[in-house]
Amino acid sequence: MSGTLFTVRPNDTVLSAVRKMLDLHSRDLMVVDEKEKFLGVFTARALTTRAELGTHRQEKKWLSEFFPRSSAASEYVKSHGLYVHNVMVQNVPVLRPEMELARAVRMIKYHDVNSLPVVVAGKFVGVLRYADLLRPLEMTLSSNGANDEPSDSAIRKSILTTLGAEFWAPTSGIEVSVSEGRVSLDGVVFSDDERRAIVVVATATYGVREVHDGLVRSYQVE
Repeated sequence: MSGTLFTVRPNDTVLSAVRKMLDLHSRDLMVVDEKEKFLGVFTARALTTRAELGTHRQEKKWLSEFFPRSSAASEYVKSHGLYVHNVMVQNVPVLRPEMELARAVRMIKYHDVNSLPVVVAGKFVGVLRYADLLRPLEMTLSSNGANDEPSDSAIRKSILTTLGAEFWAPTSGIEVSVSEGRVSLDGVVFSDDERRAIVVVATATYGVREVHDGLVRSYQVE
């Protein structure tokens, strides 16, 4: 979670908010009131259909064919409104500080956003952005090699365990052998994607020095 709070007020102008986004190199700003209560998100994506850009015209035509007047009026406010509260996205899901990282990431991906606010008792306290995931990723990757080198049998077991946990992985027909940290993969796969994924499993396994890909596609087997 980032403690750097990029915020705007609901009565700020769209122009000032856009300038702030450009200055901060941020794709979104959290909208809060005077008491730091979270209200919504001012996001760059919401600005893609603006009257000033002329990008609202196709949207207008599409809405008139499929949606009632109330929806069209709402879209007009978003494309022509001059204040943050006209454009901001409301009813945004929020995160809690104690929430597991994996669940938070799933929420960001599900809602197709760049970040989500972290809220405590309605008060905005931080934000989780995709970029915030780089630090724990770097720490995890750099920790590889910090412990004693695993045995060949441990490496093989780890690869097989990982493959066994993946639904896409074949349940038979794959041979994994390890010698001095060098992995040999042999057997038959049904697609190139499956083959690449198996190679990634082996390559990413702690202790592996080299991977020999001897896997072949099913149609290549005579």
